[in-house]
Amino acid sequence: MAQVTIYHFLAFKEHIPARRQKYVVQSNCTLKICVYFSAVLPQQNTKTMSITVVNIVSEQTIPNIVFVKEMPQANRYLFITTQKMEEKGVTDNIIKVCGIPMHQTTKLPVLENSFQNITYRLKELNLNKDSETQYLVNITGGTKPMSIVVHDFFRQLNSCIYYMPLGSNGFMLCHAEKDEPIVPVSCKLNLTQYLQGYGFEIANPAEINQMTVIPEFTRLVFEEKLLNTAEIGLLNKYIETFAKENHYQPGSISLTNPPHELVALPAFLYYTVKFPLQDNTILNSREIQYLTGGWFKEFLYQQLKTKYQLTDNDIGLNAKLVKNNLVIEPHLIYTHQNSLYMGNTVIAPRKTELENTIYRLSGLKKGRNFGLQSKGFIAIAENYRDKTGNIKFDLNNRAALQDILLHDRNSLMNL
Repeated sequence: MAQVTIYHFLAFKEHIPARRQKYVVQSNCTLKICVYFSAVLPQQNTKTMSITVVNIVSEQTIPNIVFVKEMPQANRYLFITTQKMEEKGVTDNIIKVCGIPMHQTTKLPVLENSFQNITYRLKELNLNKDSETQYLVNITGGTKPMSIVVHDFFRQLNSCIYYMPLGSNGFMLCHAEKDEPIVPVSCKLNLTQYLQGYGFEIANPAEINQMTVIPEFTRLVFEEKLLNTAEIGLLNKYIETFAKENHYQPGSISLTNPPHELVALPAFLYYTVKFPLQDNTILNSREIQYLTGGWFKEFLYQQLKTKYQLTDNDIGLNAKLVKNNLVIEPHLIYTHQNSLYMGNTVIAPRKTELENTIYRLSGLKKGRNFGLQSKGFIAIAENYRDKTGNIKFDLNNRAALQDILLHDRNSLMNL
């Protein structure tokens, strides 16, 4: 049986009273928060024990994944689950993301609303009650009967019971006598880990986060409105007409012999904006997409990376998400503080288009596809303000009701 050594760790004394200081476990990753003791042990005192991490499985997988990753490496991982969760593969998603060896896991299916059944099933495990076994219990997930029974059962053992409040990125220790602080976690889920927690995969990993031109040029496009011109307007109209007549987008456009609608386009690209073409004789499909709105996605991608110090593992530009027969293609998606942010960009702020985008994003959230930690955003390339200087109330209010944030040009300049 693997052994874990618990060390007195003083870094958190400012958060915790002296009589209830925090102890952490030195694992193979970083120092992990794990156990509170009701009395301060001498600093040189160490103790070895067996660790069991306990989670209640529900649709909301992220608190469970973060808990497993934040706690010390354990000897055993107990998942209290239901038949419905097992049919959906929820527990397996958690195990996969956390990289837990299957031989260290125990799945305990219960009747989710039966106090009697949950209690009986826990007693069937015949768990060790000695002081050499420590149970680290997360009661964030599951139904209320599951949380109540699990709490009451494990409080009789050598356990520490934790809860992640909604909207937080930390856990608090559950004490009836005293409210403990919410302690932020050090675990940081990347985009793939978050998505896999809900059974999604990125179908096009080699194609995401690709820049058409250098970021400096894209910033100029945004700041100087280089593409807000008649030439680009005609290009958009040509693409729309072509797609309507042929039922597909043009793969390229000749610049040496352009369509008659676009005779002014080559000179505009060569001399007016000095667009960095890959081939001066032709406009390829990626460049067409960039000129007709893709530039804004690339600008926002760079803004978000800088603002939140994201790596390419944390963000997806033009990612294609798949789960069974469900395919979702957001313009941008990223993780920050273990929450998922999914959004679309809008070049021309037409009210109908904005309303439709709000409904699409809210539909994804209501479908519980990405959990309660998921949030939506819409970025508008132009200012969308009323006379008082605020984002127009009717749309902003509608978006807020769906937990979707609106950004326009003005707010993006200060992002």
